[in-house]
Amino acid sequence: MPAYRVSNGMRKSATNPPWTALQRAFITVIPATVVMILMSCSGLFSTVTTELGLGHYAEKRPSWFPEFLPMPLNTIINVGYTLCGLHWCFFIAEANRSGIVKCNDAFLFFAFNTMGCLYGFVQLYRILFQTQSSAVIDQWYTLPFFMLVFVWAETFRGKCSQQKCYKLMLASVSSYLLTLFTSIGFEIALGCHILIAVTGAVLLYSKYPSEDTLQYIVLAILSCTGFVVLKLLDHHLVELHWIFSYISGHLLSKICDILQFHFVNEFFFGMIFNKVLDPASIDKFKMR
Repeated sequence: MPAYRVSNGMRKSATNPPWTALQRAFITVIPATVVMILMSCSGLFSTVTTELGLGHYAEKRPSWFPEFLPMPLNTIINVGYTLCGLHWCFFIAEANRSGIVKCNDAFLFFAFNTMGCLYGFVQLYRILFQTQSSAVIDQWYTLPFFMLVFVWAETFRGKCSQQKCYKLMLASVSSYLLTLFTSIGFEIALGCHILIAVTGAVLLYSKYPSEDTLQYIVLAILSCTGFVVLKLLDHHLVELHWIFSYISGHLLSKICDILQFHFVNEFFFGMIFNKVLDPASIDKFKMR
């Protein structure tokens, strides 16, 4: 890609290698993910209420599909998380090399999208194996995504030190312990996390408003709503039309989830331009 010309305030003396930020993201995300997986498999959460078995999904397998894929579309769609995460990792790496995205901002992008890439495999693990440990890590891994959005927004506003970031993420991960005390522990934790994430995004938007970022925050919230509602309506949709036995509410909810993931990236990328550059510059960079 050709070099992107930015204002003197953004230009650095040399090209920014993205590997430092990417390595920081790997070192932060991957060990934490491994610990969560090991704890999920340890039996600690064996009493947690989860939905296990194909009966909890409305999707039916077409007769011409192999038996090892009982829910083919719900299986294949998980690749979307990984592809979206990889797309943004490559995109931010180029923006970081060009001096558009600073290393600290790139780290947050890489951390969020590394989690997205891994979440595709977490979802696939649950769909294929339907075990208690796979259901637990699927639920549990959802929570840090929302808290990271809040941490990201607070960092942009200059309200979150590195120490505070790690404390908030630790509190997020620890909140899953609620599932040991009540059957709706996950629902309580998830609802609080969604509210916290939206609050952080709205506060950030109020400080650096623009039409572009407004549309992405609205689209992200709509996608999040679709993710929750369509999942709850999975079996009810089948009563409306047989097509939802194959293109199920659960599948559509995952599409909304991937879109939500994408729009969050768009929102924070737009925020970089709102904060430092002329907002019109964003389209110039994306068209390169």
